[in-house]
Amino acid sequence: MKLTKSQLKQIIEEETNTALNEAAEGRPPTQQGSQFAPTASEEAKKVNAQAGISLVTNPEHWARMGIHTGEELAKELLASSYSDLFKSIHGIRPRFMNFKAMSVEEIQAALELLDDYEDHLGREEPQEEYDEFYTKMPEEEPEDIYDEPKQSGMGRRLKEIKK
Repeated sequence: MKLTKSQLKQIIEEETNTALNEAAEGRPPTQQGSQFAPTASEEAKKVNAQAGISLVTNPEHWARMGIHTGEELAKELLASSYSDLFKSIHGIRPRFMNFKAMSVEEIQAALELLDDYEDHLGREEPQEEYDEFYTKMPEEEPEDIYDEPKQSGMGRRLKEIKK
């Protein structure tokens, strides 16, 4: 089960827009004041329909995972995407992040910042310093770099060992 960044962003933007439209029209927001479904299985069904993916919709599965509400599921999906992207950039998982203490908006903002950072890394920038360094290097190597070392382990000289 992998969601792309664009799919997650689209789902969250749609949910946020729905909630904002309802508030602007004076209607009470759906799902008891939340933009997410009341249960994780209902939210999984909604995400499956919107994103065309296949999340598990069994309520017992989500209960075993410790995810009970739709908001918790959204946080878990965003945290998973953040973790995957962080690992692809840095090579380690971001174990220092406490996603459970963060809101959906905070996790989404962190994911967008990380995505911008990844985009910045992908840009090709001029390598003038790199080019200058290699044009200044001498064409021939000095001969003294191949001389034998004066000492070898434990302070013994190589000549003494060869005898």
